[in-house]
Parts: sequence; structure tokens; C-alpha cells
Amino acid sequence: YSYMGCYLKTKLLFILLIDSLISCASYLTPTKLQDLSESVVKISVTTTTTDPLTLIVEPAHYVATGFAILNRDGGTVLLTNRHVCNDPTPIFSIDNASIHKQPAVLIAFAPDADICVLFVPSIIIHPIPFSYRNPPFGTHITVLGAPVGIFGIITDGHTASPIPHITTIEGQKSPSIYISAPIAPGSSGSPVIEDDGLCVGIVFATNSTFDHISIAVDSETIILWLHKTINFPLLLMPR
Repeated sequence: YSYMGCYLKTKLLFILLIDSLISCASYLTPTKLQDLSESVVKISVTTTTTDPLTLIVEPAHYVATGFAILNRDGGTVLLTNRHVCNDPTPIFSIDNASIHKQPAVLIAFAPDADICVLFVPSIIIHPIPFSYRNPPFGTHITVLGAPVGIFGIITDGHTASPIPHITTIEGQKSPSIYISAPIAPGSSGSPVIEDDGLCVGIVFATNSTFDHISIAVDSETIILWLHKTINFPLLLMPR
């Protein structure tokens, strides 16, 4: 009996050790996180606002996050949120650890999802590849962002059940997924990345009831819109 008990205990410990090693191996390594973070940028937006009482027009500034998705025409295409680009006359500039205040221009925004694309001329930023499929329930994910303008902020969590549609701040319906990674102001446009390094979504909001629950546009919605809008090369995307 003692021999069998010892054998079972040893086998259980071995299984737990293997499971722990597999779990650790499945998370993004510091080196991979560093590589991915170089594809993420802070987007500074300068626009104007009109005081409703005095009708005085004043400059306004805010920050968001974006990330490289494609190199084209000697520059880089960035993905961010539509609500970042909604002002009438926005002026965009981007920064990260190796890029300082490079101008960017708006290419297009989606009519039914909180996503848009910017173009940064003459700058090549390595793109983050997309996943072809939406993440299943319970998938471990990492969010890379620049909340309040701080580079390289990393949070992680898991995916919850997909939401068929959610109302965005513009009153539009957008297909979305819940994730348990906390975000902060300026995180809008952050990529949601699986442990294999593929992007499965883009953050655009937090849950109004639970601060640690965030909402992202899923990768399938993003890919279909990109392909239709800017002829995104589907065949070059990893499966």
C-alpha cells in the first residue's frame, strides 16, 4: 500500500511539473514581448474643441495606442480605434522607444466597428501578424499598450465569451470579445495577443461595471474589413 501510495504521489507530482512547464512555455517570453512592443506606438492626437458657452475654439490633445499591421509604399500602416480618429481636423504623430514624433495620416475607418487605419510615411515598423480565428473561451492573452502615454505597459488575462454586438461610444454596433486584462486611458488601440504571438483583437473600451474587464474588436472582424478596405494580403497572414 505504501509503495502504491508513493508511486501515485510521484506520478501526480510529475504530471503537475509537466503541466507547469507547458504552461510556462506557452506564455510569451520577455524576448518575444520586447519584439512585439517595438511594433506598438503611442499616438498623439492634436485637434480643436469649442467651448459651448463662449464659442472659443481651443486646441485639445490626447493620446492613444496603435500598432503596425503592414509595410507598404515605403511606410507603415497602423491600426487603432475609430474613436481616436473621429475629430473633424485631427493631427496625428507617433512615438515609441525608437521613433520620435513622426507624422501619420488617416487612411480609412470602419463604419460598423471601432477600428481605423493610419499611414506613417518613410518609416518601417515591423508588423504584428493576425490570427485567422477568434480566440476560444479561456485563452490566455497579453495586451501591449501606451496608457497615459507610457510606453511598454503590459497586462494580461483571458478571453471570455464573445459578444455578438456591443454599442460603441458613437452609438454604433460592433462585434466584440470580453477580456480580463485591465486597461487605462490611452490604451485604446492596443493589440490583444495570444501566446503564439498572433493578434486576436484590438482594445477599444472597458466594462462600465468592472474596471478589470476590457472589450476588444475581434480579429476576424478586423481582417475582413482590412481586406475589403486596403486590400490586406490575406495569403501572407499566418494560419
